[in-house]
Amino acid sequence: LPYGSPVGLMLFLPLVEIFSQLIRPFTLMIRLSTNLSSGHIMMYMFSYFTLLSSFLSPFIYIVLYALFILELCISMLQAYIFVSLISLYVNETV
Repeated sequence: LPYGSPVGLMLFLPLVEIFSQLIRPFTLMIRLSTNLSSGHIMMYMFSYFTLLSSFLSPFIYIVLYALFILELCISMLQAYIFVSLISLYVNETV
């Protein structure tokens, strides 16, 4: 608790801190699952477009390849963020 905190906050701040510690794994889980799901949904939609339109198929394959590269870059960035946040959380608790 911060030095000089009012008595009313001294009762409330530990509850907020405990809640903050308990919810962190869930926020990491939601972050990873939404990022993975959104990339897969976009790639699925464009691959479905290739089945619908044979005329645009070569263009859509190029878009799919670009999305795949973008998905790889986003995955690496998410891995870096995930490890950084876990490191930050562990350092706070130790």
